[in-house]
Amino acid sequence: MNEPQNSRVTLYLSRFRSALPTIVLYSVQSLLIFALFGMDFIMVAACSTVIFQVRNSRVNTLSDCAVLSFGFLLMCCLAYLASHSLVMCIVLNLIVPFTLVIGMSSQFSPKGHFGFAMAFVFLELIPLPSDMFHAQLLASALCAVTMSAALIIRSRTTQLGARKQLFGSLVRLSNAFDYLADAPADADISTLRQELYEAGQNFHRMGHSRALFIYSEDRQKRVYHLIALLFQRSSYLLADDSWDEICSIPQFKTVMRTLSLIALRLRAAAETGDVDRLRTDSQKLLSECDLPNSRLRIFYRSFLHMVVLLCRGHNEIPKPRAARSRLSDIPKSFLRRCRPERYEFRFAVRLSAVLTFSCTVSYLWNFEHTYWFPLHAFLLLQPSYEESAHRMITRPVGTAVGCVLVHIFYPFIDTTPEMFVFTLVMSAFMYVSTPGTWPQAMFATTFALTLASMMIGKGEAIQLRLFYLAMAVALVLVANAVIFPNQRDKQFIRNMHELFRLQSVYWGVIRRSLHEPVDAGLFSELLSEFHMVYHEAVLYIRDVPEGASTRAILLTLWKMFSEIEQTECLIQMNAVPPEKYGDLDTVAASLQELIYPPRPSLNVIDTSSFGQGDISYVLEHYLANARKLTGEAVHA
Repeated sequence: MNEPQNSRVTLYLSRFRSALPTIVLYSVQSLLIFALFGMDFIMVAACSTVIFQVRNSRVNTLSDCAVLSFGFLLMCCLAYLASHSLVMCIVLNLIVPFTLVIGMSSQFSPKGHFGFAMAFVFLELIPLPSDMFHAQLLASALCAVTMSAALIIRSRTTQLGARKQLFGSLVRLSNAFDYLADAPADADISTLRQELYEAGQNFHRMGHSRALFIYSEDRQKRVYHLIALLFQRSSYLLADDSWDEICSIPQFKTVMRTLSLIALRLRAAAETGDVDRLRTDSQKLLSECDLPNSRLRIFYRSFLHMVVLLCRGHNEIPKPRAARSRLSDIPKSFLRRCRPERYEFRFAVRLSAVLTFSCTVSYLWNFEHTYWFPLHAFLLLQPSYEESAHRMITRPVGTAVGCVLVHIFYPFIDTTPEMFVFTLVMSAFMYVSTPGTWPQAMFATTFALTLASMMIGKGEAIQLRLFYLAMAVALVLVANAVIFPNQRDKQFIRNMHELFRLQSVYWGVIRRSLHEPVDAGLFSELLSEFHMVYHEAVLYIRDVPEGASTRAILLTLWKMFSEIEQTECLIQMNAVPPEKYGDLDTVAASLQELIYPPRPSLNVIDTSSFGQGDISYVLEHYLANARKLTGEAVHA
């Protein structure tokens, strides 16, 4: 019995340590606002703390903090406008949540919008007289400054952790190559392949988390994606059907030893910044490559090419694009996400509809604490149907228990300072609790009811809390059922279609790269999105008993996308003769058209004109996988 108890205590202490920066920030902000502005503005501290909570595990620069602070103050202003006009309430609740979800969330970071959306919704629901708005804005500015300072301080620790993870991963990659060099041909490499795959996914997530709004130019994000590619391609090599043939190539051990050394030198260069010699040596190895035409040759050359790109990007000062060009990316990216099959679009529409309805009811219904109706609806409505259904259970349970706690403790709380201290304690437990669980809902309820009881009676506050929760549950149930429902099984089907669509998009970008320079960041974004969508699909089929056949389809799709990556890599390495650009453009155009939606008519594509070079090898493997898959894909 002691062992499970000890593990629970250890888990709780771990959560407390993780939540401690958030608890400290909220306590400091609350004390400052209570002392300078009064209890009426405590909610401002709660909103800025949530933004900190979303961002504090990431590396945040001064410019990131400036964007976050500006966004927070903008949400305060928009919330004020929405609270003083029915027309503005409807218009802004339709536009603001939708824009935040489309711009800041995805199925890989479904809560990216949450901090800003909470600031808009919560502050909107507590309307202030015009003469008090300037005080709220000052309180918000104070919270923005303290939040930014806390994020910068946290970034020092986070950055050290990210560097340690990067260095350790490169050492692990080097050890993997050494192991492969010495391992017998029949060694079980499935565990190693999975480890390399998960490392690649982790770096893709790290790169994806760098974005604040849709597409942003970021050198560090590109580094993470390139490092992820080193692991993805290594994992792909181990998953190849011709692994036995690869191991039998005489130069195999030499290649593995060479790449092991290159990985260690990349780790040292990342630490010291001395990348010029590594770049020169990698380019020399590329020019001296005498491997036979094979999967090993393609992997070896593409790995070295990634290292060259990493070294080039380290000391290279990126040329800033024209402001008009950068700004034009935003509406393009925004419109690409505004499609019914997109995860974020479906949730954005649902969230806007729920908030518009509930906030309008709250605005028109002149009754005590009607803002609890949209507040509950906002917290109950989650991006995935399953998580939202889970909260339909946990939130009522937590709310009921929280009402009981308030009933028990309220007689012992007589003064405003005592209530303030009690709310601080409850908020600390709330931040330690796992989001979406009944304990978190319980502590949130005690926090909210304690504040509400300062204005209305305790009994009335409890009754209203439960009544508005019931209204919110009913509204969210209807919304989840009729407004772009997003069950996991349906999202999986959309993800499968997205994996084909992204291949078509990539072939289009390859065609562009044959005629003009293409921003490397675009390739990074495409690679990241594909691998993240692929990972979401893999996670789903792990829970499905009949997922074996689908797993084979997914693995083939992954191999096909790796072939597209390597096609672009060969173009960038000048391994495709310029006189073959026209033939490659023709093949890419056909694949762009035929792969999405997938059609079993790929036999018309001819690659004989490319001879026996690397590009021919890659295209033939891609077509072989595509021909094997399209018959299954049409019926999937």
